[in-house]
Amino acid sequence: MYNYGIVCFYEKNTGEFLMKKIILGTLTTFFLLAGCNNSTESKPVDTKKTAAEETTKSTKNEDKQDTNPKKTEEVLSPTNQSTKDFITPLLVKSETPADIMTIQMQEDKKQKFEEITKKTQASIQKNYDWYIEYLKTVQPGERLPYHENMGITQEEYEFFLSSDQYMKLVKGQEGKIHFKKISDNVYEIQTSSPIKLLNKVQIDFASNTLKTEFGTLNYDDKIEAADGQKITGRWNGEQWRLSNDNFNVKYAIGQLEDSKKTIIYITAKGLLDGKTINQEQVIEFKAQ
Repeated sequence: MYNYGIVCFYEKNTGEFLMKKIILGTLTTFFLLAGCNNSTESKPVDTKKTAAEETTKSTKNEDKQDTNPKKTEEVLSPTNQSTKDFITPLLVKSETPADIMTIQMQEDKKQKFEEITKKTQASIQKNYDWYIEYLKTVQPGERLPYHENMGITQEEYEFFLSSDQYMKLVKGQEGKIHFKKISDNVYEIQTSSPIKLLNKVQIDFASNTLKTEFGTLNYDDKIEAADGQKITGRWNGEQWRLSNDNFNVKYAIGQLEDSKKTIIYITAKGLLDGKTINQEQVIEFKAQ
């Protein structure tokens, strides 16, 4: 994937900046893929369990008692049930080819974009303290206004903001993926080596969490299809997040409106256990 720069929007509901193009050399494809959407908070898990019951059967000549308890079923909260109902049809039970996608930019726009990026990065490094303060002036969901300290012209900034219309996702590598059902509400993702960020990830619909190599991600919000999803085309999905001052990771699972393919987006950036993490992956496959 290409590396781009400039933070353009401030993310709703968190104190963290969600980047349309990440500052200083890393691309947050998530904003470009997901577009602007309203976030919803996950609701507490509501579980109800029925008590085991005993049924007594009698006949004319003898009494027989059935002491086998009924199977206990976990009742999901409306939010968690909605997530499960949306996600499970997008999964595959048997090993299925999965495309590992990369972002490609039109060749006639690529050079101009890279030149703008270099100038912006150099200017931000020079005016870093100003830049951090400038970011604080925008409200959640607002576009970052142009300023000459960005090191580019107004026209270049507008080109940069609209650059996603010149990008598209193309197939890079291919891997294998399938989802193993562990229990009624738990699925484990199993993949081949090229899709390492998904391997052994567990989706737990009872708690609406994802267990990953980075830790347990809590349900974050929905992704709603929007015309702003230029790179992928419109898609709907659900996303989970683990975030702190130094590290941010998101996993999103959804469906493309046009092709009906399942799309999974992963981004992990920051410091974790003393190590710098900068990983992202976009996977597409056809649910059977």
